[in-house]
Amino acid sequence: NETIDIANADLKRMGCSEDEFLGKETGEEMMTLSDNMGAYRPSTMIDLLARNPMEVRYLFREAINRADSLGVPCPHLETVVCHIEAYQREHNLF
Repeated sequence: NETIDIANADLKRMGCSEDEFLGKETGEEMMTLSDNMGAYRPSTMIDLLARNPMEVRYLFREAINRADSLGVPCPHLETVVCHIEAYQREHNLF
């Protein structure tokens, strides 16, 4: 999971030991919790469907910037963000 890789690189930069890092099972647990939430929709999806501005900078772009500064690749996150930003530009949602 790219977000866990970013978080772990940040923890390492802060001097945390590897036993404090987030493991693969943490990502799997988070996905299981998300999958079992029922009819929940994240705010970005609600905004997307309503053609409202989305909080791309703080929810996604900052994570990419952090990844870049840490040398952590996150091609999937970058692709999603590029698509969302293109959609926002197309619909003047900035």
